[in-house]
Amino acid sequence: MRKEALLILTVLLFATCSYAACDITATIDKGVSKSYLANGNYYTIKFSSLANESGSLVVKFEVNGESTPELEKGDKHIFDDLSEITISDISKGSGSVNDSAKICFTTGLSGLEGTCSSNEDCDDNNPCTIDECDGDPLRCRRTLILWCRDNDGCCPQARCTAENDNDCKKTSEPVNDSLIDNSSLINKTIVECVSGDDYCPQNCTFKEDNDCNECSTDEECNDNNICTIDICSGTPTRCSNSATAGCDLNGNCISIGTRTEDKFCNKDSILESLRSKKEYCDNDYECLSNSCIKNKCKGISFIKKIFSWFGGLFS
Repeated sequence: MRKEALLILTVLLFATCSYAACDITATIDKGVSKSYLANGNYYTIKFSSLANESGSLVVKFEVNGESTPELEKGDKHIFDDLSEITISDISKGSGSVNDSAKICFTTGLSGLEGTCSSNEDCDDNNPCTIDECDGDPLRCRRTLILWCRDNDGCCPQARCTAENDNDCKKTSEPVNDSLIDNSSLINKTIVECVSGDDYCPQNCTFKEDNDCNECSTDEECNDNNICTIDICSGTPTRCSNSATAGCDLNGNCISIGTRTEDKFCNKDSILESLRSKKEYCDNDYECLSNSCIKNKCKGISFIKKIFSWFGGLFS
């Protein structure tokens, strides 16, 4: 009897230890998605597929749209935000009973946490996070490093190898984004202004790092052309200057075909001098005479010259 009691106690202790670290434990049917709030973050977890491969049941889950590979019972997958899902059990349904899987889910990076006065206050001793003191009031912000880059002290194992990140050579055992051998790596806050790494440190600008915002308002995108629409948009923000049909005349955008005393706005949105008799033309407005016949400008008639002369006397 004492042996049986001891066995039961051991099983209970094992079960407690196995699931104590889980922020979410749930049994989810295939094709069903459920939403949870854990440690200040919302997670939508979906049991997306089940297959029987060589006698082993394998499942796939999605968490906030990010999919796992095929997982067997007892397998664990780590997501980009360092949250983890472990498949505790898989049940193949039959008849009216659905396929289901029991999971243990632990949350990842929580974003803003803890008050601080400097970046050093936020150091979590993880070389694969960028630890910053930011906001009003100041709080710790942690961003996960996902790029493969030499000599930054981080090897995102799920994405990088020794071939594209020499930091991956520093560990002899396989590691993941949340389990790092801190004794062999250097914890370093990324402050370099490097284009193309999908990260803009606080001390960098767009001129130094094209991962930063180029603008904050439409006015900052002004190209001094009245005939373009200047817009600041996107993530990160970028300037766009969309041209409209017309010509810039003394700060006003005039439409194609508009004539002045000696110029016209051509089809390429360029101001051009009016054309004389027998010069090539496509439209009447291109000619001094305002008359284009068979692709040649006609001359100004004698009557028009007289009216023009009188107009000059009284202007």
